[in-house]
Amino acid sequence: MAMSRLAAGRPIAASRVVLRTSGWQDEVRCRPDRGEHRPNEKEVPMPDDQPVLDTLTEITAVSVDHGSLEAREHMLARLAALVAVDAPAASYVLNVDPAAEVGVTLEDVQGVLVAVAPIVGTARVVSAAAKITQALDFVIDVAVAEIEAELEADEVADEV
Repeated sequence: MAMSRLAAGRPIAASRVVLRTSGWQDEVRCRPDRGEHRPNEKEVPMPDDQPVLDTLTEITAVSVDHGSLEAREHMLARLAALVAVDAPAASYVLNVDPAAEVGVTLEDVQGVLVAVAPIVGTARVVSAAAKITQALDFVIDVAVAEIEAELEADEVADEV
């Protein structure tokens, strides 16, 4: 079982990570290992040591600590910036936990998308909405895999 740090030093377990190649765009998804495999997917092991991810997580925490905005507003501003630069889904994944920890809701995210639409344009908002959905799907897949791993470990412990 691979362990990964998603945000704020909290470990996330994943049984496998799948790289889906579909045309011009690659999508990284975490899936619970249920024996399912699609022809256009290949498994990519999640390393235990992830210095880049750890650094990005630390940078996020430091920026919130040192900023003059309240933490919630800071994360909303980061979300608006991600939309403005047409950030990849992975960038949203890195901000899901910190945003949730400070009380950002899906309604807040929708509000940010509406607020920035006149500035960044419809195409960028639609792109961001799709990437946010991918990011949330990834986080949910990781959480499901973590829960399944814990249940499996409990079952093994009960058998011993």
